Amino acid sequence: MNDRTKNTCKKKELHLTQVDVKKQTGISNGNLSEIENGNTLPSAGALMALSQALDVTTDWILFGENSKSNNSSSKKISDFEYSYIELFRKLDTDDQDEILAMITLKLNRRTRGAKSTFSEQNKAIETA
Repeated sequence: MNDRTKNTCKKKELHLTQVDVKKQTGISNGNLSEIENGNTLPSAGALMALSQALDVTTDWILFGENSKSNNSSSKKISDFEYSYIELFRKLDTDDQDEILAMITLKLNRRTRGAKSTFSEQNKAIETA
């Protein structure tokens, strides 16, 4: 996906027009068009402003990815996984903690090779 396509898709997803992005970022129409067409890279300030306006990382704007990993064995985050991350971020801290406790329980169960009882699960949640 080229820069124009991904930026245009993100603007549509957020229901933003080029004018909206211009207002939020202060980037001129001409410069914004050049960035979207891949003819120029945004300045550091423009990059940060675009990141906030489009609600994406700077890596996504520059590389089409959410992050660059130094660990070559790590896998890229799929769209499916990214949707989970977005939903998780919408939860309050207590709910996030509860979800993490449930994930930990599932992983511990798999590691032990046996299902734990309901009372064991409750203890684990209370101590998490």
